[in-house]
Amino acid sequence: MAKPDRLWGCGVLTNDANGVNLKAVFQTTGTIRSVSENTIWTYEVLTRPDGSVTAAAMGYDNQNGDVIA
Repeated sequence: MAKPDRLWGCGVLTNDANGVNLKAVFQTTGTIRSVSENTIWTYEVLTRPDGSVTAAAMGYDNQNGDVIA
């Protein structure tokens, strides 16, 4: 993935006994298989007290507004 064009926001969602849950939202533009895309990503990561990490991301949008993800 290329460097994000714009970081919209980031922060700590929770910090409790389950771990630290972080969220970042950013935008990228470019092409996927020759189709222009403008993607707004939402990325969340949970770091648990035992050191394990779980993460999820979503968001693809092509030039026609079709959602790919």
